Order: sequence, then C-alpha cells, then structure tokens
Amino acid sequence: MHRALRTACWLIGAAVAALQAWATRHAMNPDGLSYLDLARALLAGDWHTALNPHWGPLYPALLALGFRLARPGPDGLFSVIHAVNLALFLGALCGFDFLLRELLRLRADQRAPFRLSGPGLILFGYGVCLYGTLKLIGLGWVTPDLIIAAVVFTAAGLTLRLRRSRPGWLAAVLLGAVLGLGYFAKSIMFVLGVVFIAGLALDPDLRDRAAKRRLIIVAAIVFLAISAGLIIPISRELGRPSFGTAGALAYVWEVDQAPHTNWQGELPGATQRLAHPPARIAIPWEAYEYSAHLRGTYPPWFDPAYWNAGARTILLPWREVLELHQASRFYLDLFLGSAGGLATLVAVLAWFGTSWREAAERMGAVLPLVLPAAAALVLYALVHIELRYLGPFAALLWLLPTAVAARPLDESKWVDRCGRLCGALLVIPIAFHAGSDAYEFRGRPNLYALVAAGLREQGLRAGDRVVNIGIERQQNPGSSFEGYWAYLDNLQIVAEMPEGRDFLCADPRATAPVYAAFASLGAVAAVTRALPGPSCARGWQQIADTNFYVRRLTPTEARRSGLSMNSGVRR
Repeated sequence: MHRALRTACWLIGAAVAALQAWATRHAMNPDGLSYLDLARALLAGDWHTALNPHWGPLYPALLALGFRLARPGPDGLFSVIHAVNLALFLGALCGFDFLLRELLRLRADQRAPFRLSGPGLILFGYGVCLYGTLKLIGLGWVTPDLIIAAVVFTAAGLTLRLRRSRPGWLAAVLLGAVLGLGYFAKSIMFVLGVVFIAGLALDPDLRDRAAKRRLIIVAAIVFLAISAGLIIPISRELGRPSFGTAGALAYVWEVDQAPHTNWQGELPGATQRLAHPPARIAIPWEAYEYSAHLRGTYPPWFDPAYWNAGARTILLPWREVLELHQASRFYLDLFLGSAGGLATLVAVLAWFGTSWREAAERMGAVLPLVLPAAAALVLYALVHIELRYLGPFAALLWLLPTAVAARPLDESKWVDRCGRLCGALLVIPIAFHAGSDAYEFRGRPNLYALVAAGLREQGLRAGDRVVNIGIERQQNPGSSFEGYWAYLDNLQIVAEMPEGRDFLCADPRATAPVYAAFASLGAVAAVTRALPGPSCARGWQQIADTNFYVRRLTPTEARRSGLSMNSGVRR
C-alpha cells in the first residue's frame, strides 16, 4: 500500500513539475547568465575560464551535458535549460522518496504508535516536499537550488540509514560523496556538509559506537577528498585558502550595502581600495568598461571575485541586528503565514499533549537531520535570504518532527486527517497555477531570442563587443544583468551605462564623444531597452517587434575619440 501511494504521489509531483517547466520555458535570471557562460566554457574545453571562485561548476556541467545532447539553436536553448531543471527536480523527488522510505523504516524499528499513520506521513511528506521544491524554488530559476534539494534529501536519507543497527560501508561512502557533490553546486554546502557529518557524530543514540565512528570517519574522508578537488584550484586562483567567494561577497553586497557591480570601493561611512574595479568613462554620465578582464557575457557578474578583489567585510553590529530583524520577519511569514503555516500547524498538533521528556527522546532520532536544516536557516539569516535557498531545509523542518511524533492513533486520528488534508492543500494551488500559467504562456515567444535574431539581421556576429545602456537604475529595465540576448548571439558586453535615460535624450553634440569612446573599446553596437520617447530615437533602430533598440558604432566614431581602436576579442 505504501509503495503504491508513494508512486502515485511521485507521478503527481512529476506531472505538476512538467507543467511548471513548460510555463517557465522562456524564464531566465541574472545568476543563470553566469552559469550559461560557464557551460559554454566547458563545452569549448576552456577549463581556465570554467574555474570560477564564485559559481559552482556542477550546475553548468549539467547544462553543458544537456546542450551537448540536444544541440539547441538560440530559439530552443532556454527550453533545454528548463528540461534540465525538470530532470534535476525528478532527481530531488527520488532523493525525497528515499528519505521517506528511511523514515518509514525508522518508525517500524521503533515499534511505537505515531500521530501520523504511514499513508498520512506519505501524503504530508510529499506535500511539504512539493511545496519546498515547486513553490519555494520552482523550475523557473536557472540556479543550482534544485541540485541542493536533491543533495539534502539524499544525504538525509543516508544519514538515517547510517543510524540503523547494521549499516554498510556503502552508505558512509555515498554520504560523503553526495555532500561533496553538493559543495560543487554551491559553496554553502561545504559548511553544511561539515554540519551533516558532525551532527551524525554527536548523535546520542548511536548503537555500536566504535563501528559507527569508523563509518563517520569514512564519510568525512570521502567528503573532504571530493571537496579538495575544488578547494585547491580555487585557492590557487585567489592566492589564499578559500572554498569560494560567494558568502563573503554576499555579505559585502547585502549587509555592507555595496553595489553588486561597478563598485569603486565606496561604502556608507567607509571606503575600500579594490585591486581592479571597473574603469569609469563617459563623464558627466556614469558608464563603465570591462576590457581589462573581458570574460563572460557580462564580465562583472561572470567573475565577481576579480572585480571585487580587495573587498573586506565590515562587521557593524547594528547592520547585523537589522539583517536578523528582517530575517525573523521573513521566517515568521514562511513558517506561520500562508500555506507554510498549515504545515507548521500540523507539526505543532502532532506534539500536542506530549511531555518534554518524551519529545526529547523522539526528536533524538532525527537530530542529525534537524541540525543542518537549522544551520542553513541561521547562515542565510546572517547574510541574505531568498525563498529558493530554503526549499529543502524548510521541508525537513516540517517533516521530521511530524514523522516521529508518537501517540496512540485511536486518540489522534484527527491529527492524521489534518496531515493528509495539509498535504493536499499544499499541492493543489501549485498544480492550479502551473496549469493556468502553461495555458496563458502557451504561444508567447521568447523575447530575448527575438532580440538576438534581430541583432544577427543587423550584422552582429559571434564574438563582437557591444555596449548596453539601461534606463533607470532603481527600476532596472534594460540592465546588463538581463543581457541574455547577448549570450544567445555569443556577444560580449564590453561597457555599460546603468542609467542612460538622460543620455539617450541629450544633445547629439554632447553624446557623440561618448559613443566614440564606446567604439574605441572595440564595440560595434550599443543596445538599449525601452527608449524614453520617440524624440530620443535619433540613430537608434528598433529590433524586430520588441522594445529593444540598437545603434551601430563605427570606426569613424572611434577615431573621433582620439583613442586607438581595440581589436575585438573572439571567444
């Protein structure tokens, strides 16, 4: 019965995910642009470019595999990306099913009555799993968060297997390997991998402690050996010991409030000396050029470690207090508001009437899994939180306490019914929105593919340099973070003007030297989105039926700048 119910839940989750993948087949995000550049470098065998201290290599490697198998053109490339995401989701669902089987075996070994029956636990468990993966993460994000979900669920299942009376060596080896691969996806998993293994070592209920300790040591050795494959080259690249720059730079950006790109070192109340910030040009307008380190479609976001080299975190208590205050509000909304509040309510009801002593004994069985989930929430609270970061960890914190809450079923059948109802209520809205979005977006073209095709019609070719001009920094339209059109045509953004509304409408005699400076960098065209008005369209040509515009730059303009024309760099 349990197997049939789990299979049915798995198939429902796969069907809803397929609908969501179709609805979001044209979706893209700034982090995805950098992962796509890494995938392109891997396909070209450019290992030096593919080694990046900020972005993990596992997700772009899987994207590169998808591109190698499907060989998509510009129009179909985004669809292949989301097909890869669907495959990653199915992997996460398999990892969760493995965890659920181990939880059911744990409950069978304990031979105690539980608040949730087996079917109740399966329905509730799949409900929180699908909520964590499809709602909190979703298949629209081109990020490795679904890999992290697969890693966390699988590692949790292996941890439970290691707690059983006679675990084998294979479980320990697999645990270390899975956690090591998680670090290749996101650097935070190095810290959480240590917490996973340490939590197992601190487990007070380990039987046959000597044998279990040997298995824990094996898991730790495998984890560190695999992690060293990335730590060593990253440390050599940076010239210092490091397992990645993502955490430190996220602190500088989110807590110390430094700009994500084009930072010159100034901070509120302080100034830092960066090793090689982007050069500012086009005064009095604000523009920046990246010819000193021209890697990736949008260099500042492809290699943040280079452009922010020399940045130091400034630990100010009041800023951290403010960050923790915002995090507390975020977590209250996640665990007590909307649908997440239903899952929390079931978890609380499952323990209603249980003594503190009995609760502590029951929770000891899943303590090694609660620790890394709680540690993830704490680490993100200190720096920066997004829903997609929390999916698998929130699911564990809802599932694990509920799974081990014990009470005679004849006294708590209503709790079991609540768990089943909660599982359904978590999934039904996700399925509805996935279906409605798939229908609504069924005929919508890929905007960025249209822009890329229009630029090819204008004569732009792979390897050409371009300039991107935004409109308003606050609203971020036309930002180079959205330079997906450039990736599809294999162009490089050599310079940008983040806020160009006034520039686009200025007197041509004033803007001519700026265009000449852009041309002197080797740029063959400037691209902008949503011109402020028809009167600002002098020299600009609309790209197909989009709100993007292009202006060709010529060698004549480069000579006007008084600078020599740089030769275009071909990737």
